[in-house]
Amino acid sequence: MFAAPESSQEIVEWLSSLRLSHYAPFFHQEGYKSLEDCMDLTEESLLELKVLPTGHRRRILRSLEALGAQRKPVPYPRHIFLKDRKRGASCQQPKENSKHDLEASQKLPPGAGLGEKAENLPRNSYLVPPRPAPRDPKNIQKSAQTCLPASTRSNSSSESLSASEIPDREITTEDPLKCVFQRRWVRFDGESLAYYNNDKEMYSKGMILASAIRQVRGLGDNKFEVVTSLRTFIFRAEREGERQEWMETLQTATRPPACGSQKRSGTLPHTSSTNKRGLLELRGYKGRVLVSLAGSKVRLCKTEQDYKAGLAVAEVELTAANIRDVDRRGFEINTPFKNFCFTAESEREKQEWIEAVKESIAETLYDYEVAEKIWFNKANRSCADCRAPQPEWASVNLGVVICKKCAGQHRSLGPSISKVRSLKLDSSVWSNELVELFLEVGNKNANSFWAANLPLEEDLYREASAEQRATFIRRKYRERKYTTHHGPLYLLLCVKALCAAVVSSDVLQTMALVFSGADVMCATGDPTYSTPYLLAQRAGQKLQMEFLHQNKLCAFPRLDQWSENACLPEASVFMDGFLYISSSSTKATLDRRGRDDMARRWCTLEGGFLSYYESERSPSAIGRVDATEVISLAVNHTETMTGAGAVFTVELYLQTERLLIFGAETQETQHDWIQALTKCFIPPKVEGLVRKESELIGRLHYKEGHDLYYWRMGWFMLEGSTLHFSSGEEEGEEEVLQLKQLQELSKHFFPGEDKIQVLLMVECGRTVYIHGFNKMDFTVWHSAIKLAAGTDGNALGDQQLTKNGVPIIVDSCIAFVTQYGLCQEGVYQRPGDPGRVSHLLEEFTHDARNVKLREKEHRLEDVTDTLKSFLSQAEDALLTKELYPYWVSALDEKNERQRVKKYSTFIESLPKINRSTLEALLQHLYRIQQCSHLNRMPSEKLASVFSSCLFQTRGQTTQEISVVHDLISNYITLFSVSLKCSCGFFFFFFCVDKHEKPIGLSSAFYRINTHCISYKKKKKTTKKQKQDGWYIQ
Repeated sequence: MFAAPESSQEIVEWLSSLRLSHYAPFFHQEGYKSLEDCMDLTEESLLELKVLPTGHRRRILRSLEALGAQRKPVPYPRHIFLKDRKRGASCQQPKENSKHDLEASQKLPPGAGLGEKAENLPRNSYLVPPRPAPRDPKNIQKSAQTCLPASTRSNSSSESLSASEIPDREITTEDPLKCVFQRRWVRFDGESLAYYNNDKEMYSKGMILASAIRQVRGLGDNKFEVVTSLRTFIFRAEREGERQEWMETLQTATRPPACGSQKRSGTLPHTSSTNKRGLLELRGYKGRVLVSLAGSKVRLCKTEQDYKAGLAVAEVELTAANIRDVDRRGFEINTPFKNFCFTAESEREKQEWIEAVKESIAETLYDYEVAEKIWFNKANRSCADCRAPQPEWASVNLGVVICKKCAGQHRSLGPSISKVRSLKLDSSVWSNELVELFLEVGNKNANSFWAANLPLEEDLYREASAEQRATFIRRKYRERKYTTHHGPLYLLLCVKALCAAVVSSDVLQTMALVFSGADVMCATGDPTYSTPYLLAQRAGQKLQMEFLHQNKLCAFPRLDQWSENACLPEASVFMDGFLYISSSSTKATLDRRGRDDMARRWCTLEGGFLSYYESERSPSAIGRVDATEVISLAVNHTETMTGAGAVFTVELYLQTERLLIFGAETQETQHDWIQALTKCFIPPKVEGLVRKESELIGRLHYKEGHDLYYWRMGWFMLEGSTLHFSSGEEEGEEEVLQLKQLQELSKHFFPGEDKIQVLLMVECGRTVYIHGFNKMDFTVWHSAIKLAAGTDGNALGDQQLTKNGVPIIVDSCIAFVTQYGLCQEGVYQRPGDPGRVSHLLEEFTHDARNVKLREKEHRLEDVTDTLKSFLSQAEDALLTKELYPYWVSALDEKNERQRVKKYSTFIESLPKINRSTLEALLQHLYRIQQCSHLNRMPSEKLASVFSSCLFQTRGQTTQEISVVHDLISNYITLFSVSLKCSCGFFFFFFCVDKHEKPIGLSSAFYRINTHCISYKKKKKTTKKQKQDGWYIQ
């Protein structure tokens, strides 16, 4: 037996388990010798013990509350099992026992009463108190597995089982209970056993808290039962091994703690930790449900009795939820997966619930502990820029703590200069190393570099305007105007000095070198430790590693380069003249209608600044825009009507989420101003992107191809339906995306700490992600790309296309008819419903990518008429009206081979989209006529139907029909279809000639690139289907 530790050692071990061992001396000084002495601690007494952070005080008090519950266990009543087999199989306690058990479960903490009493345990085996959720994902996973043995950390804790619930009633041997099993997906996470309809559902159909489980025991036939104070649940696994694994998992989790560990407080069914509880109506459920709000979770129970017994329907996590007031007595909790709509009995009760849920959501978002730790350094208790008290934001790469107003201006610098994060909201960002870095540096030491030469008259104060803040912060951090400027020799030795500094503990020296222009990713000359980060890692300098990690994507040019060369490209650009400036340019807009708020102003572009004046003689400017802050430039090539007349407008989107609109009287003047402006903010290597027909130009962050892990900055230009972009690393480098041929265009929130909006574009298997510098910038690019990628006219080139350059409406209709109408008699002759055809055409026109033709929803004749209507109503005929005389004149050639040669020449002269569409259509019609003995549609009938569509003529002349007949019959020759590609046709026709009808045809078979087809013969057993059927695999 181990000797019990001394009283003072007990407190030390207890605080160490809470990771608060540094408070042990204060407890010892105040005379606290054992845990019994600490039971009466309060908030005030902890403050006297120098426990200042709120989170630390909460952690200690929660631990003491849990320890108090552990020291008063109530033993479970004895269970008496009858020898009678039928009675024992019911696993049901008598009513008086059930009642006694229920009362006991309310007083016991999880795991109590199942083993030794707490008084008999060693003094060092006290329960570990509940802790806040760890921020490291690895720690989260580890904490979820502590209750499970090693063998249960596989998929065994989340499997599909058959379950049956025995209701709460007394069972006798004369009244056997019949169990009806239903297959459910069951998941056990160490805190609760929940079952779902399937493995894709996020919210359970039922839940049993681990603390409510009294016993787990096996039955025959791969079954086991979970006994609670109110109900008994029987589960059946598919194999004996699975059953045994489940039983071991549950028995281990419900076993009393062996090493002083304790289950999480979230599993306690008692009401002490409940914020609010009451009966509410839930949409979709019969009757009212008991809703319990505890911490960041809402638990739904059928009755009060179920709640007290630890049984629930589901549990809703509020971490990513929000609450909305719906109607007079209703409110809605919205989660990413489901919306829960509740109705209260009164308006007052509804408001109480809304306030309680809002408070819980706010608690899940705020993390006061980080702010209090950062403020422990007195210099961090005021803003580094304007000295406002208790700043709640920080620039994690610059090492300064700032207020909310200054944080907004820091964001306008861009993430390459300043990465702004919240002390209370972005809790996942604040690792222990990052907090230690801010405590080590502090605003005072950081300003010893950033504001070393700050004149008193240029200092920023709390009452400063937004413009004054923007100017000061730009000068302080981007231009580094107030830093100490070193000589050229010092700057040349920056790399060597950086390599020497990162292996020491002097973080301030490293900061000064990096912010003076030393490259964080420079080569050290050591092949093993090739970067400064690796050098710091070898030396064990965690703070140096954290600082280098936060600045790995930041770009600070050398101070000598900035001061001498920063304005050289801008200084050579000068332009002036009258422009029309919008007086209310604050919101992004793609509306090209008239504007009445534009006034004629004298404008100058000089030194990289666009300034506008009241008149040509005005001494001071009304407004001024830094051209380097322009991130996107939108051009309107059509006239915009204003109060002063028609102008051609240009929109400038700035990093500060501002918008400036100006207009020129002529397109030539507009183009001259665009050329001058783009030279101020676009690098010379990508100036080739600026073209006369450009509609939108700017810089975006993007990921592409195999490099989907790191964002890169690139320059993008939208011209019609073509998106050009370049990384700017090599001159003349340019890539292109054809927006009309996008297979997917969707907007997402990219996972990670920033939660940025991302636009996903997929073209021919190529994936590109883009996101802007701010919300306004992203919105204008998203709207412009969506508009360019959509259907914007009746011409073939205006349609959304497949990767083969065929309009999606044509490709979809062909695939549907091929799959379901190949053997239908009179296909393409049966008329469809005009209303349904018109509606289907509208759907394809609105967004063809999202139109899915299905057999149960669409009729064959409607789809065939949709295809014919589209070809007839296109802006130009598929065979083009210009070539009409040539098509007809080819019939003068009596030799069919010579006619086909002429047809080939005409096809080559067609526009590319006409040629690819014609090939797809003739391929389809060729297949139809090969099955003419089934569908009664030979090439003559098909030519008669489609001649007016392809030529867009009102009548059906004999000459047009003959031309289309020749095209269908000679498809293989006209498009040089190889024998390898066409062999599948011959094999298919051979089967059809034997009068064996193909069924279950897949549309993939009818693609031109099909190389092999296999058939599987299967006999039908019904009387109506005595013939054999062919299935394509």
